[in-house]
Amino acid sequence: MKKSPLRMFAAACIVAVGFCYLGAMYAIAMRGKKPGLEGDYIGYWASGQQLIHHADPYDPDALLRIETAVGFDRVAPSITPSPPVTFLLLLPLGLIDAWTGLILWGMAMMAALAASLWMLWSLSGRPDTLLPLLGFCFAPAWVCMFGGQIGVFFLFSVTAFLFFVERKPLVAGLVLLPCAMKPHLFLALGAALLMWILDRREWRVLAGVALALAVSTAATLSFDPHVFAHYAQSVRATDVVNRVTPTLPILLRHTLAPGAAWLEFLPAALSCAWVAWFYARRRANWSWLNEGLLVLLVARLCAPYAWFSDEAIILPAVMTPLLRARKRPGALWLSAGIAAVELAQVFKRMDMKTYAYAWTAPAWLAWYLYATRDRVASAEETRGAVSLAD
Repeated sequence: MKKSPLRMFAAACIVAVGFCYLGAMYAIAMRGKKPGLEGDYIGYWASGQQLIHHADPYDPDALLRIETAVGFDRVAPSITPSPPVTFLLLLPLGLIDAWTGLILWGMAMMAALAASLWMLWSLSGRPDTLLPLLGFCFAPAWVCMFGGQIGVFFLFSVTAFLFFVERKPLVAGLVLLPCAMKPHLFLALGAALLMWILDRREWRVLAGVALALAVSTAATLSFDPHVFAHYAQSVRATDVVNRVTPTLPILLRHTLAPGAAWLEFLPAALSCAWVAWFYARRRANWSWLNEGLLVLLVARLCAPYAWFSDEAIILPAVMTPLLRARKRPGALWLSAGIAAVELAQVFKRMDMKTYAYAWTAPAWLAWYLYATRDRVASAEETRGAVSLAD
């Protein structure tokens, strides 16, 4: 049945009104809060302010002055560790004040989460279910929404890639730009993508990635021609390697040899080696909505440096099996249990720096393997039949 333009316009108006209402509620919730205390936001906003005025976006003294002026009360400034190739995304923050930016930042996160859930619902065949609404209760996304973190934007980037990769490959490459803000979260996924591009000769995806990086880099250099030198100096001055985050690689390092920083990167290296083996076995029937989601979970598990809020990127690997097997109560109730424990930890305000959150990534990986076990078995049977036929 073809939808009339009037009905489509009415639906768009309802969505717009709802979004404005949620934005107003978010603004009320944030009233009285200091923009300088909202997670990643303050560092990105200050860098945008510096960049738009043709100044060094990594200058610690300048950043601390800017952040202190809007309520930041720490001794050390919040400096973004993101490389300059992604700073096109920060330029709009340089045009607005901190409070306005905080509201727009929150509304952008709500829009990104809503759009991600809609795309996942569409990719799953648009089933007649309200399960996608549960995505708004996903604890890592919740932390992003009210903690000023950027994991939801990574979620949108990954989901948009899944949505466009088959229908508009160039766009699929373009939307991956936000992932370059924290590339260490996507090492295994990047390895799989590179092998897939070379194997399928899908150069349009690679062209999209290259175009996005080139445009962003050119825009950044037009404001600060020495930004890469400034970034290199910031990396040398920032002790990122010795920061403690609740990940299994860091737990491995601090358990076996605290002084051996290379141990943090060992799981990531092993995950890339595993991806090479995994892709070779599944290349004939590779699907980003099947094999790709498993790689996404492994990438998050093995990331050398990550926060709980970064776990928002795995929502496609949680929501897709639920939408496909929504009549399977075991998988549904088990996912609800994991999600409920995560929410309980967040509401109890447990310190995000503790290892109390280290269990979540392996738990979701184990759940995914359980929820998709029938499909995996079917894929193995198909692969075996093809091998026998050859």
